[in-house]
Amino acid sequence: AVFDAQQGKMLLFGGVYFLEGIYLRSNDFWEYDSIDNSWKEIHTQNVPAERSRHVMVFDSQNEQVFLHGGWDGSRSLGDLWVYYPAETRWEERKTETHPPDRFGHGAVFDEVGRQLILFGGWNGETTYQDCWSYSPSQNKWQEKAVNNGPCARKGHAMVSCPDDAKVYLSCGIASDGTYPSDLWSYDPAKNSWKDISPSVNPGKRTSHCMVYDTQRKRLLLFGGYNTRSKSLGDLWEFNLSTGQWTQIVRDQHPSPRKSPAELFAQ
Repeated sequence: AVFDAQQGKMLLFGGVYFLEGIYLRSNDFWEYDSIDNSWKEIHTQNVPAERSRHVMVFDSQNEQVFLHGGWDGSRSLGDLWVYYPAETRWEERKTETHPPDRFGHGAVFDEVGRQLILFGGWNGETTYQDCWSYSPSQNKWQEKAVNNGPCARKGHAMVSCPDDAKVYLSCGIASDGTYPSDLWSYDPAKNSWKDISPSVNPGKRTSHCMVYDTQRKRLLLFGGYNTRSKSLGDLWEFNLSTGQWTQIVRDQHPSPRKSPAELFAQ
């Protein structure tokens, strides 16, 4: 899901649901209006196929949504779509060069560099360590060299920080099945990665969520799981100035869970 803060609307696409003993994928598209407190299903003639574990990011300057990849129940996907809310229209963006099909990857929209940035994921067999950028104005993908960067992984979280023009990536499942507890910063302008993991951290996890608090200049991380039998319900904040994680403990909080959806309204 993505949130359009200017319009006060959340957009949600697809996902997986359970029906009569079978997991099915959907390609329904919904809009939630936070002002009217109402849901509306959006119908268009041209729409992406059914999928789950795809990525969606929002370009707030140009008021457009990007959707990439996912899993349709039998194979991984690699298509890229853009949705124009003002026109209620989807458009598939086809390019000669593009990332391999994948799901469980991470992506953000870099508002400073005006580009979509994608890292990792897998296709059901191969876990990727690659990083790609997509320029909407040029309709062009470009693979970025990952020098001294994160290991191959899936199920990680990524967030873009407009204040320092960097992207932050945390945790996930590595290609060898281990669960990293790391935190990385990525500078798109320099194409440089840096491991900024402090000794005290939220710990190993995947399928968690992470957002950037623009008011307090903090990363907020919640939930996920570190084994398939233990979901997590802890909340942590990372101070960009001090480089330290701090756990936030409250008497009232959500129950432990994996794969929560996240957004931060400015």
